[in-house]
Amino acid sequence: MGLEVPPNATMRDIHDLCTSNGLPSLAQGMIELPPPKALRATLGDAAMEDSVHQYMPRWGDTHFREAMVKTLKAQGEQVEVENVLTTQGVTGGVVAGLLLVHEAAKAEGRQAKVALLEPFYTYHKLQVSKVTGAEAVYIPCKPDLSPDVDALEQAVAAGLDGAIVCNPCNPSGRQWRKDELERLCKLGITLIFDEVYSEMVFAGPHVSVTDGLLSDKTIVCRGFSKNVGAQSWRVGYTISTAATIQKLMPAMDPLYICSPLTQRALAMFLDKDAEGYREHMVLVNEMLRANWRDLSAAFQKRFGWTPVEPEGTMYGCFWHHGTSDMEETTKCLHEANVGVCPGNIFMRPDAQSGFIRIHCGVSREKCADVVKRLTA
Repeated sequence: MGLEVPPNATMRDIHDLCTSNGLPSLAQGMIELPPPKALRATLGDAAMEDSVHQYMPRWGDTHFREAMVKTLKAQGEQVEVENVLTTQGVTGGVVAGLLLVHEAAKAEGRQAKVALLEPFYTYHKLQVSKVTGAEAVYIPCKPDLSPDVDALEQAVAAGLDGAIVCNPCNPSGRQWRKDELERLCKLGITLIFDEVYSEMVFAGPHVSVTDGLLSDKTIVCRGFSKNVGAQSWRVGYTISTAATIQKLMPAMDPLYICSPLTQRALAMFLDKDAEGYREHMVLVNEMLRANWRDLSAAFQKRFGWTPVEPEGTMYGCFWHHGTSDMEETTKCLHEANVGVCPGNIFMRPDAQSGFIRIHCGVSREKCADVVKRLTA
């Protein structure tokens, strides 16, 4: 089999290599627990409504925004409809936030500077460069992969307009602490929070700027790709102040035109079966924790990798103790026929992270297959 991994392979490249050779991949994160049946049933009902086949309102379907307000308040997050913008997945919110930062800097005759905190989600790197025309400012993490807020403060002092913050973090699985978020919010820059994993947390409740720290410069982006396994539905939402939502909409609208009719189906589901939604989240998190328990033990035993216990997301990391991230990735692929993700792709160019990332959102059957391969 052709199992040679290109030097600059991405997580999707490794995933495609594995699938083309009939091998399991833990490189690319795709939740394999299907959406609740009750949610899927609403999709047909939503499609029978005449109005959903035309352009949706530019702020998003009113039913969906109202359903999100109700859902968030049930979770203890106090927002109103004017604080919610429906987006094309989390990406729509992140890109709209970057456009605000870019346009503000452009109005002053300069190029925007946006930071990424290592380790960062790889697509954020591309989004920053495409929108601003400049490479991101990379903020190194501490040796334990936790964020170095001191280093970010120094970058702000040197001239920084914004930052993208994953909470919980992909790839490390770490949650931000309240005192850390308070420090961030005092920096005076635009903060774009990618919180797609906000309901996939294991170490206590999710802590967010929505809890008393929301301002015109805080933009929180969430979605349903991961928590209900509806990746192809492309429904997300952004939370901010009413004033910032008013600015985000015209930034996003020319790019995406509108969010799909699947937002109406989600609204119907959340209205009719809020308890079913919560029950599904319990199932998702139980599956993730069970998979991590089994996979972390198997990888540690096979390769001597040291697990880094995640606090959230659907990922887990290991310190590999090898000479390079890609070398360990290739070794795992060749020796165990399992695809994993090298940590260096989540760092600045040419950096070595010292860790490997796996995703735990696979089915329990696929998890068992991977464990079997690792222990063979």
